[in-house]
Amino acid sequence: MRFKLCVAMLSLALLSSSSAFGAVITDAVKLAGNATAINLVEGGLADGVDAYTDRNHVLVDIPAPLIGSDLVQVSNSDKTSSPYEVSITTNLGLIYVGLDDRLTSQPLSWMNDSAYTGLPDGFLSTGTQIGIDEGNNGSVDQTFTLWAALAGPGTYTLGKQDDGGSRNNYIILGSRTLIPEPSSVTILALGLMGLISLIRRR
Repeated sequence: MRFKLCVAMLSLALLSSSSAFGAVITDAVKLAGNATAINLVEGGLADGVDAYTDRNHVLVDIPAPLIGSDLVQVSNSDKTSSPYEVSITTNLGLIYVGLDDRLTSQPLSWMNDSAYTGLPDGFLSTGTQIGIDEGNNGSVDQTFTLWAALAGPGTYTLGKQDDGGSRNNYIILGSRTLIPEPSSVTILALGLMGLISLIRRR
């Protein structure tokens, strides 16, 4: 048990070294959805950056440790797309999915389906929110809760919004910073996910 905990802690220590491995998300491709393209901005997450490729909705109130993370700008119009899939290629790091807090059921069903996503385990809620200013006028119109999953080098699938088109599409980030400041439970949970991923790849 001590060995497993040591490996788990090592996984998280590696993640905290944000410059050691370059970008977390190296490619993002929409496999199914409407005609609007998506866009990967490596290291581009900041307050005032567009959340979507087809709306002037900007991100606000981003936690300081996540500034400079990778951002996948999806298409807001894809909230009505079914089927909808995005393929994410990553180095070792964390994939964050931000879900609109108006969603009554979180996480989305595919977020706990490792057979679908290809991730070693499901997404865990960080309890941390970021905001969206839909008019780019200094207001916070909606908030999104960030869910995190540990990803090794590989390609993974994210699914549809699953809400009948009534809410904003989700937000995708890539980072090696765990938020909030890690609690022992979160560190253990994500660390063990990393351990499982290493064992499976061996």
